Amino acid sequence: MLNNLNIAFRILIIFGLSFLWRPGLTVTAQTLNNEPAGEGFSVSFIKSDINQKAGQLSFNILRVINHSDSAVRFKPFLVLPTDWSLFSLPYNDTVVNPHDSISLIYRFKLPEQVSSELKYEVFFRAYSMQNQLLAEDVCNVFPEPIHNWEVVFPDKRIFFAPRKELTDFSLKLENKGNTQESIDLVLTYDKKIELNSTGDWQPATGD
Repeated sequence: MLNNLNIAFRILIIFGLSFLWRPGLTVTAQTLNNEPAGEGFSVSFIKSDINQKAGQLSFNILRVINHSDSAVRFKPFLVLPTDWSLFSLPYNDTVVNPHDSISLIYRFKLPEQVSSELKYEVFFRAYSMQNQLLAEDVCNVFPEPIHNWEVVFPDKRIFFAPRKELTDFSLKLENKGNTQESIDLVLTYDKKIELNSTGDWQPATGD
């Protein structure tokens, strides 16, 4: 019986070795692709355009898709305009599995003073571990207009000098909004006073 067991054991060993040495068989495993992914790797913002108030927080979601058969490791970078603040923790090197996708959430804040007449661009770029650009996308941010005008009389009281029929006064106009615009300036005054303009505006008729 011992001889039968030895024969069976030898047969099992020989069969196993023949299987390992059989030509044409390969063993595969999931590999990590650190080379540029090309068309098999894409990134895109969920919102391509954002309308946001100045000084307020905004956010966007970046979708990363790996269409290839290998996992891809990349370095994510978000590029904000000057004086804008990022309110999200930076992402480290990130891996996307084959035929899978991930989402990266970014929060950022617009400055208090930002023009509504300009379009601002937020860029996302994905780089390989060899610092080669894999993919990029851009999100356009349009600050909402703010209309805020302030009119100030530097002198609260205006006096006429003795035996003088004329006097001068000035006022200050300040645009505290974030958009350039034209305004109509209307001054009302007492019927006993005649107002003459020295600028481009014309006085309204007093009541």
